[in-house]
Amino acid sequence: MKKSKKIKIFITIIFSISIIIFSIILYAFRPIQVAEVLENEKDCVVLIHGFLRMPSSMENMAKFLNENGYRTINIDYPSHKYDIDTVADKFLKPAILGYCPEPDLQIHFVTHSLGGLILRHYLKDNQPENLGKIVMIAPPNKGSELADLLNENPLGERLLGPILPELTTQIQNLPSKIDIPKIKIGIIAGTKSINPLADKIIEGKNDSTVSVESTKLENMTDFIEVESSHTFITDQEEVKNAVLNFFTTEKF
Repeated sequence: MKKSKKIKIFITIIFSISIIIFSIILYAFRPIQVAEVLENEKDCVVLIHGFLRMPSSMENMAKFLNENGYRTINIDYPSHKYDIDTVADKFLKPAILGYCPEPDLQIHFVTHSLGGLILRHYLKDNQPENLGKIVMIAPPNKGSELADLLNENPLGERLLGPILPELTTQIQNLPSKIDIPKIKIGIIAGTKSINPLADKIIEGKNDSTVSVESTKLENMTDFIEVESSHTFITDQEEVKNAVLNFFTTEKF
């Protein structure tokens, strides 16, 4: 390998680690709120953000759906503090019960990244009769090779919390489909990698964090790929319109 290429990879690794550490410091000291709610007359849409993110990362999506008539519940949770089952039980479940109590309104979901796994854990033990449609954006349904790399480091779980091992490609406690009859699941995968290190670690097309193949579930209703990186995919106009289309037509 050429010396310049080695230097570039080294700089990328150092930069990535610096960003993670900086994010953790900011993230750890922020106040946690149950949810940001925008009222409206249509069905409920629960939005679940990703790892080391905040409700603000789903804010544009929430506003877009609210402008199209939906009540949006943009939940918050500390992803560095608990395992996935605890997050689902301690943060997602109360938000649904508290902000979507009407049995005549459907409850739809939009998730980003880790948010998709949290929803899958919730649905293992909770299957609302008024469950609507689900759109997962860049979900690591089969894990992420980047999580594998971080989890190999003894400091990985200490810095990033007990969720980290559950994001690896060694996921054992979730089946390859959501076993709910007639469930409607749309999955959106990103294909724009902006991290040279990710391309060396992740096999196939990816969004710098999750491979396209890892996003898929056996019983997904529809699937599309968009040219976007992992971090900013929920803000893309194409993605917002695709979510709305899926809610109304079951197709992207």
